[in-house]
Amino acid sequence: MYQPLVSIVIPLYNGSNYVGEALQCALAQDYPNVEIIVVNDGSTDDGAGKAVCMQYADRITYLEKPNGGCASALNYGVRAAKGQYISWLSHDDLYVPTKISHQVALLNQENIQPERTIISNRGSLIDGEGKNLMHPSGAENRHLDALGFFKYLLFQKCVNGCGLLIPKSIFDSGLYFDESMRFVLDWNLWLKMAASGVGVYLDGAVLVKNRVHGGQVTVKQKQLMKK
Repeated sequence: MYQPLVSIVIPLYNGSNYVGEALQCALAQDYPNVEIIVVNDGSTDDGAGKAVCMQYADRITYLEKPNGGCASALNYGVRAAKGQYISWLSHDDLYVPTKISHQVALLNQENIQPERTIISNRGSLIDGEGKNLMHPSGAENRHLDALGFFKYLLFQKCVNGCGLLIPKSIFDSGLYFDESMRFVLDWNLWLKMAASGVGVYLDGAVLVKNRVHGGQVTVKQKQLMKK
């Protein structure tokens, strides 16, 4: 059974109220071969986020860097990762315990190219307190080649960034998040990956809980635009 090392990268910025839950769900994965990397992106919370992370210091890798935005933190974590695959977890989102094991099992079962295919799962929505807001209906289980993936991103929808399992070799080829982008940085990278010949397996399982709350950058930006 193929059991590659998977690196879960958690970018952290002023997220002390949520990062503990994120770490707990990462540590609770039932897949046996995982490393967890937290990248503190210059938080201005007087060390509150770091203090939470230090409670798990013997089980995670904790890194700090000057603030550069989410794309910068993700790239920093990916470059430090030792795993053959990368799984992104935002500091305010959650994984179900089978997230990584389910995706690795697809690598073993589906007729795909593991080094040139992203595994994509879906997410439900929760609020700031963790209460369910929406659970997606309808499942899709299909493989798209690079051209199909590119068309899917352009004409249908973006994949859930925290629902992905990405071969690190794709990053190592020179494709990283654009650090000049504050928004749609994930969609931009997935398009570049598709254009470089990377396909995707769209799996209908709901393995991520995406949190919606007033402290998110996108929410703050919308409020600023309204003003």
